[in-house]
Amino acid sequence: MQHPDYQSHQVIDDSVRAAARLVAGSLRPEQYDDVIHLLDHGEPGIALDTLCSHLYEDDIEIDDGARRQIAHAGELMGTSPLVWERLAPAPWPDVDPATWWTFQTGEPADAEHSWNVRRELEREIGVGHVLHGERFDVLARFSGADKVLLRLAGGRFAVVHPTWSVRAEPSLRLATVVLPDLHGAQVEVDRISDLG
Repeated sequence: MQHPDYQSHQVIDDSVRAAARLVAGSLRPEQYDDVIHLLDHGEPGIALDTLCSHLYEDDIEIDDGARRQIAHAGELMGTSPLVWERLAPAPWPDVDPATWWTFQTGEPADAEHSWNVRRELEREIGVGHVLHGERFDVLARFSGADKVLLRLAGGRFAVVHPTWSVRAEPSLRLATVVLPDLHGAQVEVDRISDLG
């Protein structure tokens, strides 16, 4: 008789392998091999994270079936939905490049600026803030009012106005609007752009 943990581990492993097979044709052979190597060594969580990183970093578009399979594997392990929700084609609001600095370009300067904004927000978002404990992606920064557009899990977005104080801020000082969906995010982005 197999131990229940073995059976659970096997279900997770099979689920990640199925996800990898669905996107194998879009990955470079060495990327696919990385994922399988991790699975063969009993690391399904790292394998799924690696798979999603390859897809995200190379901006590889996946279909709904592959996204559902990745989500299923992630849910079995309690992974944040943001891991698969941000995979291409991941919807986000249209922003005017003349007034919004977008960070999802793959350019080193954009990646560095995105990292700096993320670090600042992680310092400022303290206990009691609506975003405390939330995972997020930094998508863009509005130049006119120094607001930052974030993607949250569950198809939600947020617009945050950092104080750039390099410390945790009381909730009232770190102005934040959480938007329930893409439509709400687009309305807010348009509103900010019009005020700009």
